[in-house]
Amino acid sequence: MKRMILTIAGGAMLLSGLLAAPARADDEMNSRVLRKMAVVEKIFDTMLIDSKFALVSSGVNTVGVYLPGYGALFTLEFSFVEKSHGKILEDLEDMEGLVETWRELFDMSDSERAQANSHRRVLFDQVIDELRQALVDYGGTLSFLKDGEAISIAAFPWGETWEVTPDPVVSLLLTVKSTDLRQYNQGSLTEPELIKRVVVEERAD
Repeated sequence: MKRMILTIAGGAMLLSGLLAAPARADDEMNSRVLRKMAVVEKIFDTMLIDSKFALVSSGVNTVGVYLPGYGALFTLEFSFVEKSHGKILEDLEDMEGLVETWRELFDMSDSERAQANSHRRVLFDQVIDELRQALVDYGGTLSFLKDGEAISIAAFPWGETWEVTPDPVVSLLLTVKSTDLRQYNQGSLTEPELIKRVVVEERAD
């Protein structure tokens, strides 16, 4: 969560400087941007809560900011649904389930740890597919985006890394161009073609 706050704080400072004059000149446009960003935030939150693979808190998980020239950036955090804890953590301060998971991980043999990491890789790939599909299904609602801009989801683990194979991952970035979304909405690009154009980047530890 700290990583999310720092990311949004930095984006907000950049946004305030870049949008100061346009916001004063066109308050209605700025208000429309904020409303649409808020709608997509809630959509991504709902997707995460409904996911069978992503472990999230019951509160706000997604925060978005519009950066002129770049586009819309949404940040979020998640872990994985595993046998040792439930689907949603009501209070992020209550980390007993995750602590127990890590305790079990340290007690594992190398082969058991490899098997657990392989299982988490499957869960991770499922969440990536869900995030990619959410961009395809709802990214087009941000119709204010200009050519050359994009929509990105920057995701982070609750801890230092997602323990997955072949290497631990510290961050995930999914990006789709606004022009590709526009072509899809106009019918000149099929859904499978658009899905292939969503760029997925994993940063390994």
